[in-house]
Amino acid sequence: MSTAAFFAFASTRRRMYAGPLGPHIDELILQLQGQSYARHSIRCKIRVVADFSRWLAKRQITADAVDADRAQRFLADRRRTTRQTLGDKAALRPMIDLLCQKYGPQPSARAPALSERKRLERDFSEHLLHDQGLMPSTPVCYLRYVSRFLQECFGNGPLRFDQLVGADITGFIRRHTCGYSASRAQQVITALRSFLRYLRLRGLIGIELTACMPKIAH
Repeated sequence: MSTAAFFAFASTRRRMYAGPLGPHIDELILQLQGQSYARHSIRCKIRVVADFSRWLAKRQITADAVDADRAQRFLADRRRTTRQTLGDKAALRPMIDLLCQKYGPQPSARAPALSERKRLERDFSEHLLHDQGLMPSTPVCYLRYVSRFLQECFGNGPLRFDQLVGADITGFIRRHTCGYSASRAQQVITALRSFLRYLRLRGLIGIELTACMPKIAH
């Protein structure tokens, strides 16, 4: 898969391949498609990555020297010279991860590796911001319940979503809505429904678990 599926004009496609990240663009597209990102979302991410690649080229920085710190400096420059969108940081992350897999982490990267659960929470949060276009406060609210749900279902072990059943969903909702207001109960259900739909979109669950979620009586 190449940029031809996302950009109609040859001149635009050439710009997407400019700079040190150009040779990795097609691989990034395949990775994003494998993660079930929408076509529009992939196109937006590729545009930001291409801007980053041209920024690197001007500074003679090679792909194997790219890390999160340089991405942050690019975003800072971008804020000063153009209108940065909320999803720019999220758009760069898949390419940073891809380069890290290819070349290994840079010595300056001191951030500890995220657990499987924290990575999923991060990706879900970025999905809400970048793909769904929600306000920054929404992931904070949703993750409050999603984190509890993952902890109660899997503890500190692996995330075995193939083992989730309807009783896990209804049991969690009962425990976290009983005795609370209807608005609190609706927050729990909305957050969990959004998360389950995200898991289905990513192919992490194969059945529609949202069907077992109760409705809240006002």
